[in-house]
Order: sequence, then structure tokens, then C-alpha cells
Amino acid sequence: MMKPWQVSGRISVALAFAAAAMLLVSACSITGGPRQYRLLSPEIEMPPLPAVQVHAPVLALSRPEADRARDSSRILVRHNRALKPWSGAVWVDGIPDLLQTLAVEYLDQRVAVAGRYGSLPADYRLDLEVRRFELVDDNGRLSADIRLVARLLDAGGQLVDTARLASAAPAGEKSLDAGIGAMETALEDVLEELAGWLAVQLAAAAESN
Repeated sequence: MMKPWQVSGRISVALAFAAAAMLLVSACSITGGPRQYRLLSPEIEMPPLPAVQVHAPVLALSRPEADRARDSSRILVRHNRALKPWSGAVWVDGIPDLLQTLAVEYLDQRVAVAGRYGSLPADYRLDLEVRRFELVDDNGRLSADIRLVARLLDAGGQLVDTARLASAAPAGEKSLDAGIGAMETALEDVLEELAGWLAVQLAAAAESN
């Protein structure tokens, strides 16, 4: 049976000034010379909107927390304990902002009326913590690894529940395009898991009120 948040169509999430999934932008290298970067915006499958809109709680998503390495636009590759950026390519936005935009788009009108924290009065707040958001190079085998901690709080700031979300996806080959495809797959999986967890928590909260 298809879950209500499962996929139906592919859309490209427009972030900041990016109108396409891949753009070329000019930057400067450390030596001052021109350098070309691929500016990447992930495409993920979005669930269908419900045919009939019903009353839903309002959910505000705060900007996700991340450590210094992951609070950047760099496309990270982990080999053993070392994290390195993929040369010549960056995300269109910082990882926390990218994740916040995707999560709002994914959840809005499907699980709740969702928006960025501070943009609307909300019944609940969702805090996300980025533990991993990177590609993994395992002796030449490339895969995506996304791990989040989600915390749902009520309007008074009391913790409702916490969830640990994780997704991994193989890239198939060691190339940037294959790696981004794996990240997109992992993002879809982890957002679906997040939506399912939130749907259960919000339904339980509604029954108890």
C-alpha cells in the first residue's frame, strides 16, 4: 500500500538564485586566479498533495544544527576518519539551509502546514541536527550517508519526542554525478522516514488534546 507521503512526481527545488540543478559559477582560487565550480541543487521526489485539504497543525522548522565541517556548502567525501571537499563542486546553499528548504517543501500540506521557524505562528517546532551529510569513499566504492536527529517540541517548548533518522545509498560508480544521485536517493529516504515519524507523533498529540 502506498503511503500518503510517497512519491508521485519529480520537481527541482529552487534554492536562492539557482534556477537549474547544475550551474557553472566563477570563483577565485587561493592564488587569486579564476576557478570554475559546479553549483548543484538536488532534485528529489516529492509526495503528492492530498486531494482534499484538511485541518492540519502548523509546524515550524528551525535551521538545522551542524558541526563546522557540515555547516557549509561543500560536497563532503569521507574516507575513513578524514573529511574532504569534492574539488570543483559545491551545493547551491549551505547544508543546513539546503536541508531546511527541502524538509519544508516535503512536509508542507502533506504532514502539516510547514514553514521556516519565525515565519508563522506554530503549534509545534521541529529541530533537526545534522550528524552526517556526505559521500563515503570505501576504497573506491562511493555511497551516500545521511544521518539526522529530529526533535519535535510543542508550542511551549516541551519535548514531544526524538527520532534518529539514517539513510545510505550506493552511487554505483566513483563520479560526481553518481554521487549526487546517491545523495538524492538518501535524501528522499530520510525525508520519507521523517514524514512518517511526524505523522504518527502529530496524530497521537491530536488524540490526546
